[in-house]
Amino acid sequence: MPTSPERLREAERKVLERVKVPVEHEFVRAGNYIMHVIVAGRGNPKNIILLHGHSMSAAFFYRNLEQLVSIGYCANAVDLLGWGRSDRPEFKGKTAEESIDYYVESLQLCLESLGLREFVLLGHSLGAYVAVQYTLKNPLPVRKLVLISPAGIERKVSPLRALYFAFTPQLLIRRGGLLGYLGFIARYPRQPGFVAPGLRKLAYQLNAQPKPSGDAAVVPLVSLRGLSAAECLFPLVECIQRLRVPVHLVCGDMDPVVKVSEVKHLYELLKNTISDCHFTVIRGSDHCAFLEYPDEFFRAVFGDEIESWQHSTCCPNDFTVSDVSLEEGSEREQ
Repeated sequence: MPTSPERLREAERKVLERVKVPVEHEFVRAGNYIMHVIVAGRGNPKNIILLHGHSMSAAFFYRNLEQLVSIGYCANAVDLLGWGRSDRPEFKGKTAEESIDYYVESLQLCLESLGLREFVLLGHSLGAYVAVQYTLKNPLPVRKLVLISPAGIERKVSPLRALYFAFTPQLLIRRGGLLGYLGFIARYPRQPGFVAPGLRKLAYQLNAQPKPSGDAAVVPLVSLRGLSAAECLFPLVECIQRLRVPVHLVCGDMDPVVKVSEVKHLYELLKNTISDCHFTVIRGSDHCAFLEYPDEFFRAVFGDEIESWQHSTCCPNDFTVSDVSLEEGSEREQ
């Protein structure tokens, strides 16, 4: 049976209890809707926006908040419209353009309400796709893009993958009763990070919410043409070269959803137009490097800032990451 917002809030609270820095919740106006933002490190001199992937929420960045705060960031993890504890309006659009507008316009209004003039924009999977589309329309406030296993890279899509998005797993979980719950348990990842106490319960509560919304807004982005062909209607390879901000691409070498070769293709396109462009592969990681290997991810993406912040006179603490070198934890090409 569908669950309730109250159960979702409690499941999220259990996960965020593990964060060792103060965490605040903001519910900000985004046009006609309210969006939920988890804030850590308020008052720090730098801002970073975190956008989650499909079937997830802002709380999935719980392993990264303390690290970001330790190097001077105010971390703002946003529940995209239709996901997490943000409003879940019915998506009435039919086209891919309407899908992109659904996410980008609401995000723009949300960030305007937060009053942030400049920030790093970090997105995972669907969140990375939204981050690119947002930056193409609003480049001025984005100081840097960090894209983790971005969705929608190539035009050609596996028909099975397209079917997954067309008939969303949320539909089965929301209406499948015991069968839906057992299907969720069977498919839930077993990789490091996902098995943390309370995270599986949070994932179930997120995806068993009563109304389709954010999941329905993804459907028009992928066109299923029978059982043998499918395509992403606005793939990143066809727009990524219009970016003019620094970009760091990250993926896991064990990711079955977004292949290393796809992310490397994006990198090859970007490095022709952007001098400050990096590509990191986190060894042993699946689709969520930031969650599975947070220390390796943190050092790979923010290594230069860690060193400069620790040597700064305004450094608030003596935070250090685990002693894993880039060569051991990831592969970096420049």
